[in-house]
Amino acid sequence: MRHSDRIREDPVMVDAPFTGFGPRAVDLLRELAADNSKSWYDANRDGFEAQIRTPMLRLIAEAAERHGGGVKLFRQHRDLRFGKDRSPYKTSTYGLVTGLPDGRALYAALTRDGFYAGTGAHQLSPDQLRRFRAAVDAQGSGEALRRIFEALRAAGLDVGGDSLSGIPRGVARDHPRLELLRLKSITAGARLAPDAALDGRRPLQHAFRTWDMARPLTDWLAQHVGAAREPRARP
Repeated sequence: MRHSDRIREDPVMVDAPFTGFGPRAVDLLRELAADNSKSWYDANRDGFEAQIRTPMLRLIAEAAERHGGGVKLFRQHRDLRFGKDRSPYKTSTYGLVTGLPDGRALYAALTRDGFYAGTGAHQLSPDQLRRFRAAVDAQGSGEALRRIFEALRAAGLDVGGDSLSGIPRGVARDHPRLELLRLKSITAGARLAPDAALDGRRPLQHAFRTWDMARPLTDWLAQHVGAAREPRARP
């Protein structure tokens, strides 16, 4: 993730605990999606900060305090140097708890569709991808991951990631874990509907529960994939 895409990093002083997003938080994101312009954002900047961005910073900071990590709150402005989307603002607000001892990153986002919390490996570097595929190919660790996916889905989490459309080089078409081997990223998370996302501290409680439920996946990734040693490709 690019430095230019971040607004805050490292432990930060937060003036108050997370008490919830503002009552118009989701509406503001929907309005921004309908009129993604500087004039709209400038006219609504104060409300956006008070109802969305400041509460999100408080949520991430409280989560970081619980888990012992650092805080990243990403800019609302889109980095127009990269990608085909030329709209100036992102239509979701999101942040990360980073720098955890076990290597996890904990993700939280408020969107037009509600609140999402997740974790995993959003973008694997080339060396991570090699280790991931080797671990999935191996019978013991590969079957362990398959069982983790099944258990998390049964518990109500969305589990998966971006996948190759074809078959990875050197992999047999009849490999018993072909769908796992196609993955280029691995995530697990769950969403709260818009009404629930605006229900006081419920998003933070949802995030804690989701991250805890996904722990078997992040433990597997820590054991078999580990940290990146090579640069990640630019998305």
